[in-house]
Order: sequence, then C-alpha cells, then structure tokens
Amino acid sequence: MRTHNRQQPAGTQPAIPIRRTRFSDGVWIPAVKAAGLPPGTGFHALRHYYASLLNRHGESVKVVQARLGPRVGDGNPGQLRPPVA
Repeated sequence: MRTHNRQQPAGTQPAIPIRRTRFSDGVWIPAVKAAGLPPGTGFHALRHYYASLLNRHGESVKVVQARLGPRVGDGNPGQLRPPVA
C-alpha cells in the first residue's frame, strides 16, 4: 500500500489506514466500556443517536439527511457532514 508523499514529522510513522478490526479492538470497544454502554454497542448506534438528537432539537428531515450523508450499506461510508448553512 502506498503512503502519502508528504514528509512525516520526525519520529513518527508513515500514515497508514486503520483496519476496522484494529479500530474496533483498540479504540471502539474500550470507549464503549469507558462510557458504561452495554457490551455489543455498535458504531452505527452513534448515527442513530446523532439523528435522534438533531430531530429532538427541531432539525428537519432534510437537514438530518444532509448531515448524515448516505446510509451505511449502500457502498458509501456515509461520513458526517458539516452543518448546512
């Protein structure tokens, strides 16, 4: 896998993608435990929670759709978007 051509700061490793399993085991599962959430709480739950908060605070369905982007599972990662101006 190619690394970026930009120079890395001294003493750091080249940027490489984080695999899902490494993120899950090293970041997500410890964060779920630290937050006191039930074991098995998935990352997709954040998407639902965020959508619920937007809805609770009066945002329209169109704004929620714009902020969340495409649904997960449609071939697109569906990243959160900046607020609509």
